Amino acid sequence: MWIADVGQDAWEEIDFQPASSTGGENYGWRCYEGLAPYNTSGCGPQNQYVPPIHVYANTSSVGCSVTGGFVYRGSNFPDLYGYYVYADYCSGRIWTLRPNTQGGGWTNEFMMQGPSSQFSSFGEDQFGEIYLAGLGNGNIYRVVELCQPFSVTGTATNVSCPGAGDGTIALDIDNNTASYTIA
Repeated sequence: MWIADVGQDAWEEIDFQPASSTGGENYGWRCYEGLAPYNTSGCGPQNQYVPPIHVYANTSSVGCSVTGGFVYRGSNFPDLYGYYVYADYCSGRIWTLRPNTQGGGWTNEFMMQGPSSQFSSFGEDQFGEIYLAGLGNGNIYRVVELCQPFSVTGTATNVSCPGAGDGTIALDIDNNTASYTIA
């Protein structure tokens, strides 16, 4: 279970409870905001609480309120399969979070800058494709590919010797809407 936990003052956090959990985890609120002490009066040591798997600062340059998302299970973006996708309400930024298979822990990656439409909720369709609700303008956004696929082919001509640095290179670039040749 993924939990996007809006912070009190300084930190936004993502908590994770694995399927193998028997429940009852204490993620430390009131004692800790993210990984930072908040109001530790009457609290136990920090190691008695389950820490978040990711935090980000509540600042105007990053965001102010995490909006929880979904683990992507669609087919349009195979490279995102299994990634948790979430956003920030204030900044419109969208990130992915996934287990780091090479060293343990978690990897957080910036995905895109949304239109800052106060993302308040995520949804998914019957195919596992992700949508965001923009509270500020009332729009529902579907996550789509921004970049069109393209191909590049090249040829080298008039080269006197390998590594000589002379001759010409011609590149043909085709993005399915226009073709360009650079010589």
